[in-house]
Amino acid sequence: MNRTQVWVRIRDSFWFLPAVYSLLALIMVTIVNGLDTWLVPLIQDSMPFFFFMEKSVAQAMCGSLITSILTMTTISFSTILVVLTTYTTQFSPRTLQTL
Repeated sequence: MNRTQVWVRIRDSFWFLPAVYSLLALIMVTIVNGLDTWLVPLIQDSMPFFFFMEKSVAQAMCGSLITSILTMTTISFSTILVVLTTYTTQFSPRTLQTL
């Protein structure tokens, strides 16, 4: 198998886009964390106090964001399963081959 065929096979894989998004998210987290560590001490004196928060407030905000993202993912997944189930029960078994 040559390089083009391998690349097409990897790109057409089910896990390709989630892996790319996860990698980009890790890179962005690293960049933002580095900027936060480097930039905040430089501008801390010129910024109003209410822009800076305690660690517990940041943890609560991250917890609520994670909960909402998991809820959104669960609802989307459940909706897709309902649509696929409805689709497969209303048509012949041959329609499963076209998915």
